[in-house]
Formats: sequence, C-alpha cells, structure tokens
Amino acid sequence: MTEEEARRLVMEGVGKLVEYKLVARTWGNISARIDAEWMVITPSGRDYASLKAADLVKVRIRDLHWDGDIKPSSESGIHADCYALRSDVGYVIHTHQLWATAITLGGAEVAGSQPVPYAPSASQALRKRVRTSVTRNGQCTAFQLARHGMLFLARDMEDAFRQALETEEACRQEFFRRVDLSGPAPKALGSSVRRGDHFILSLEGHTSVHEMDEEASGEAALHRRIYLHNPKAQCILHCHGKASVALSRMHQTVHPVIDDIAQCGGVSFPCVEAGQAPTSFKDSSLVFIKDDGALAIAKDGQEALALETLTEKDASGELYARAMGTYSPLGRREAERQRRSYLESYSLLKDEA
Repeated sequence: MTEEEARRLVMEGVGKLVEYKLVARTWGNISARIDAEWMVITPSGRDYASLKAADLVKVRIRDLHWDGDIKPSSESGIHADCYALRSDVGYVIHTHQLWATAITLGGAEVAGSQPVPYAPSASQALRKRVRTSVTRNGQCTAFQLARHGMLFLARDMEDAFRQALETEEACRQEFFRRVDLSGPAPKALGSSVRRGDHFILSLEGHTSVHEMDEEASGEAALHRRIYLHNPKAQCILHCHGKASVALSRMHQTVHPVIDDIAQCGGVSFPCVEAGQAPTSFKDSSLVFIKDDGALAIAKDGQEALALETLTEKDASGELYARAMGTYSPLGRREAERQRRSYLESYSLLKDEA
C-alpha cells in the first residue's frame, strides 16, 4: 500500500484502540506495512487523543532506520520482526487490554494465543523472546506477553481488531470462571481537584470546597492530608472497580504484577485505614484503603483516569494469579527500574508532545 494509506489505516486503528479500551494513556502501539522494506508505526510517548497522521513514523523494517525528530514506538523492533518473519502480515497491534493482560499472570493459553515469557517492556530481551515465539509458531497470530499485554499479527486492520476483541471476551470469561468479585459495595471516598490553597471534593453527587489551612472531617480530611503530604498532587480519584476493591479487602501492601502500574504508579502501594495519615505515599501515586478500593494521586485528571484503569488491571491480574496458584509480583529492583525509566523519559515525552 502507499505510505499515505498506511498512515490513514494506523490512525483509524488508534481510534479503535481508544474506543474499545484496549490501551490506557500512551501505552500500546500499532503499525501497518507499506511494502517489504517499510512500515508506519505510532510514535513513542504520544497521547493518542491528540495524535495526527503526521506524527506517525516511517521505519525501515531491515534496520529500524527512521527520518525526522519524532521517535518511533519503543516496541518498533518487535513490529519490524513480525513483518520480516511473516510475509502474510500487513498490520500489527500491541494492546494492553484488561482481561487478556490479567490472564497472562496465570500462564494459561487462551483463544489460541501463544504465551511469551516475561521480559521488561521495550527491552531487547522481550524483542528476542517475541521473535523466537513468532518463528516457532508459524501459524499463530496472537501472542500473550506476560505481565504486559497482547500482540496481534494480522492481514489488515479489521482482522487485527477482530482478534483483539474475540481474545478479550474469551479472557473475560476465563477470568470469571476462576475469580469471584462479589462482595459488599465500598464506602464512597470521593474524588477531588486542588485549586491553589483549596480543593474541590465531589462525593456521592455533591460538591464541596475546602481550604487547605482549615481542619476537615470525614472524606474531606483524607483528601486534605494527602494534598498536604504530596505538594505536587493536583487530583485524587477513588478507584472502586470490583477487582481493586477485592484486593483492598486483603489488607496487605500491594506489589505490582504488571509493567504498567509499576511505571505509572510506583514500586509498592500501602493498604491503610482511611483515617491513617498518608506520610508513606510520597514515593508512589497509589494507596489502597482497607475494604474500599484505592486512591489515585495524580498531577491531572487524565493521569488519574489512567491510574484507575491500570489499578483495576493490575488487581485483576493479581487475583487471577492467586486463583491459579501462580502469583509472583515484579521484583523490587525491576519495579524500581520501570518506575525510574518512566519518570525520566517516557512520561516526559508525553508531557512535551
């Protein structure tokens, strides 16, 4: 196809990734083959909501050469390998979809997909493992990247998204065969935004304004303490998805099981009583409240919503892994590396876009 057509199809795919909730924030990537030598792929660290066709990067499949100032996706090597190894592949998507990612923690093969052992995202080790798996499984078009997401090799855009949605439904069904998320509803903790010397709290349909230098009670006191101990925090969002609430009922410090939450959230997340002063939240962006889910502590609403999505995905993955007897969190050193890399480079690309 022409470069123009490839750019158009990738942009259509970007819209579908967001529409079908197959990614959060800037995670995931998508490409289309132009010919035997070139592909077009999404850039690194760019917000899909504002992405334009001109932001896509033309990359040479053979050696990953590209022109211009926009850096291609950090997973461009994986996409290039897929095109080089499989002449029948014309479109590749890497998703971070909720249920399929959770299922990778259990080691089970779902919907004809092939498990790929864990390696850190964007690493040469992950590229090598994917290349090996694609080579050994010549007819397979769906690959489960442990702790990370899914990779789909397809003829075209329609084929890619058909696979992604069918896989997600199969994984959702598999999850609920193993995990029971029923239980009492959590207490409403509210969400808030900081406005200089005060914050606005939204709680059960009501809005109230609270000064930072004045004592507060109930949920307002909780939000005030978090802001006082986290000067950079501008937004707090209550994450009360069923998996997040179920995990909070365990009353244990939560350790990341997927790459995404380590990058965006931190190395570990305390689980505390709602009335406990959050002095230990300084090095993370997430805190679990016993029996009531979690609070995402963010610099803006968009980041808070991404954290909410990732918290539910990570919680689902941990619960599924525990049900399967395969629970094993990311090692602390790896979680620290992922967090540092995200803060020092990846998130900056997004902020500068």
